[in-house]
Amino acid sequence: PADPADPALLPPLQSLQVFNRGGTAVETSNEPPGTRSPMFSTWKHMGGRLYAATGEHFIFNPQTGQYQGTRKINRTIELAQDGQSYETVARVTTFDPSGNVVATFSARASAERMQLEPIPDRP
Repeated sequence: PADPADPALLPPLQSLQVFNRGGTAVETSNEPPGTRSPMFSTWKHMGGRLYAATGEHFIFNPQTGQYQGTRKINRTIELAQDGQSYETVARVTTFDPSGNVVATFSARASAERMQLEPIPDRP
């Protein structure tokens, strides 16, 4: 299995993220559910189209389910002019159960707003 501390060995990550009014967010991804929890975040508008976000999730051993620590992701997000997508750069830090840093790496990603697809059917 791929080492979760080495991003070069991981398949492309896909996630669903919900940013709430008031500066909170929640995210889940296509990583195996037994390897990590959903991520809970806080975010803040930094001016213009820039935002900062910090999130954290628990990580687990995929074979045993044993708690291995946490992963913190600090991001700078630039919202597109039309508000329908964004680009982000992140610093990812993995901590062991005692809070010691065991790995760090940078990541870049892009996102698109989920579009509403109404159906004509009526209840």
